[in-house]
Amino acid sequence: MLSADEAVREAITTVFRRFAELGSARQVMLSMRDDGLELPRRRAGRRTEWAPASYGAVIGILANPGYAGAFAFAFGRPRNARPAAGQGRPGRPIRRPVPMDQWEVLITGHHRGYITWEEYLGNQQKLHANCPAPAGQGGGAVREGRGLQGLLRCGRCGRMMRTGYDRSGRSGIRPRYYCAAETTYLGRKAPYQYDACEPENRLVARTLEAA
Repeated sequence: MLSADEAVREAITTVFRRFAELGSARQVMLSMRDDGLELPRRRAGRRTEWAPASYGAVIGILANPGYAGAFAFAFGRPRNARPAAGQGRPGRPIRRPVPMDQWEVLITGHHRGYITWEEYLGNQQKLHANCPAPAGQGGGAVREGRGLQGLLRCGRCGRMMRTGYDRSGRSGIRPRYYCAAETTYLGRKAPYQYDACEPENRLVARTLEAA
């Protein structure tokens, strides 16, 4: 349903407009931050607050069927799933959204939306195509090099670690892992968190040999 607040309507419309132009939720977030545009957030007592665009806020708008004029029950209600070994924080469940074909109620054309239902479905396909493989379903292709590309996840946030290479030291090219989650998902120009690579390589090699 369209908001009665003109500023809120314009902010939400901007997200959809820029996603149609840029094709990436992250690029929408970065462009809005570069332009100093904020997004509304509903707080207790139905009070609206404004904050810099974040990846989660942009995804929340793009994935919400209510903005496409639909009434859906069970949307956004995640299920708990225990992470597999090495994925996410130990003992902490992963929150997964309920698939659309399992929603208990879905009524399209229920109210006036910011986009059409067809546009909404197209956006979901585009978001899905942009996303990396979910935890437990692979981490992308393993690439060449001495590092373990696509195999390790950050112990703090559970996201896939990236691999870089330093052309220094006696061994020439030395691999290292780093997590760029804050830069990727929050648009922060924060320093990467680096970790030496060789000890992890040896540990994984011993584990594979033992298996």
